[in-house]
Amino acid sequence: MRVEKLTPLEWKELSPTLHKQVFQHTIHPEWERIDYALICVDEDNAVQGYLTAREQDENTVFWQWGGVMPLARGTAGSGRGLQKLLAWASERYTRMKTYVENDNTPMLRLYLMLGAKIVGIKYYEGKVFLEHAINLKETD
Repeated sequence: MRVEKLTPLEWKELSPTLHKQVFQHTIHPEWERIDYALICVDEDNAVQGYLTAREQDENTVFWQWGGVMPLARGTAGSGRGLQKLLAWASERYTRMKTYVENDNTPMLRLYLMLGAKIVGIKYYEGKVFLEHAINLKETD
């Protein structure tokens, strides 16, 4: 599995399809203000997961949207994909932050296993999101 970086323009082409598969709805590409997107691609060039990112400062990246593609959910590949994304980020930043919906048990488990700390909470459109932070220099 490898990580590929996409420009906002490249992401705009993939965004509607991937968001629909992961979240069962689309997010208008014009609403996403990102610095880049990352995709995890397997040896058959199939996208296994993705994230969109925005740099908060020179040391901190915020992962806005992301998910595991339906066929990869619950597989060892989903955990490996997240590890690859974190390794990619750790070469460039010292901290990563993201939100995970409080009932998304698989993602909560993965992040906690990889060293994330819950540092906040956000309510949005009737849902509860837990803010996670990872010190990337301690995930190696």
